[in-house]
Amino acid sequence: MMVKCPDKLNLATSLGDVMVAISKKAVLRLEPSMKRTLCKGCRSLLIPGITATVRLRKKPAGCVVWSCLRCQTVKRFLTNRGHQIWAEKPEAIVQVLTCEQEATDKIKSNATTAVKTPPVTTTVVETSVDPSEYTKQSNPSTDSTT
Repeated sequence: MMVKCPDKLNLATSLGDVMVAISKKAVLRLEPSMKRTLCKGCRSLLIPGITATVRLRKKPAGCVVWSCLRCQTVKRFLTNRGHQIWAEKPEAIVQVLTCEQEATDKIKSNATTAVKTPPVTTTVVETSVDPSEYTKQSNPSTDSTT
């Protein structure tokens, strides 16, 4: 968008604000690659040569320096060989969710309907706590320690 129309900088910044606000409201984390393309200061899209300058620095440690041309905020990313961010490591994956084949077949068969709604799946979590324990509460004003 900004490559075609550089004067749309304010629109891109407001869309970056909306993206961060939605992720905070939904208590979700942005993908690290998305976070790296947004300026932390003004939340505009960082495009090398248009809205940001990119430099390689060797000292004190090898890093890539991104400088926002709008607010002059600097981001540094280390360039260690073999370094992976936590989200890319295999032990960071807690659970993989897959769509059931039956659900996708139902959606494909209902392609003629005007409104397509995927089936709702629920997860039941079993606990070893007795529900009657929640109703028993000790009241400190009625307990006597004489």
